[in-house]
Amino acid sequence: MSVTIRKKPTNTGKYSLYLDIYYNGRRDFRSLKLSIIKKPKTAAEKILNDEKWRIAEKVRLNTETELVNSNYSKFGTKQTDISFLDYFEKLTQERRTSAGTFANWDSTFKVLKQYYGNRSKKLVDITETDLAAIRKFISDKYRTSANQPLSTNAASSYFNKVKAALNAAFDEKLVDVKIASRVKGIKPEETKREFLTEEEVIKLIKTPCPFPLLQQAFMFSAFSGLRWSDVVNLQWLDVQTTGERTFIRYRQEKTKGAETVDLNKKCYCSIRR
Repeated sequence: MSVTIRKKPTNTGKYSLYLDIYYNGRRDFRSLKLSIIKKPKTAAEKILNDEKWRIAEKVRLNTETELVNSNYSKFGTKQTDISFLDYFEKLTQERRTSAGTFANWDSTFKVLKQYYGNRSKKLVDITETDLAAIRKFISDKYRTSANQPLSTNAASSYFNKVKAALNAAFDEKLVDVKIASRVKGIKPEETKREFLTEEEVIKLIKTPCPFPLLQQAFMFSAFSGLRWSDVVNLQWLDVQTTGERTFIRYRQEKTKGAETVDLNKKCYCSIRR
């Protein structure tokens, strides 16, 4: 059981507040009809934000008490009213801690908003036919701001987010059928992977850079093969030495998998303090 205050950005420079309620294996969302200023500049605005948070916290505690006392009779009665777009937006906002992941989900959300327009579709009403229609829109009909169709790989990535959202809804028991597995995804194209030649790396080493730390991080990435997102998160405690072997142990930002990478002499020299 949990009752959490969450915020959703609006187009007016504010956050709207709502409750994310999880109880007996089901999730419910309730608007608090409160909003706070994203970036308060004056003392008055900060005081107003604090007051709104105080009210929201009071409602949260009252709701939590009702759950404990099993008096929250309304819980679960509105599950069928959750729209697919609202649910997808909630999942998108939960990914704000990872800039790259959030950007991909947010781009997918914008595509879905264009697909639905003024229409509304309840999460529990999404069918295989609906999912197939979304796939066709993403792959064939959607156009970017430059009036260009999406690349095959972008379309594949966006549709995968749609399927992931429906899988999440099934896992949260908001829907009874796992339809995402019944609709084929968009097969991505093989991408051409560029790489630096030894001569190009040597040239980069010799090229002056106004930001030495940036150049050092880049060279370490080139020598170790780590993604930039993993390099920027490394700490000295990740670097370990056993005998003549020096290696790093870290968790990949993209896959969250634990990895161990041996460092060659060039890698170690590029990061020495």
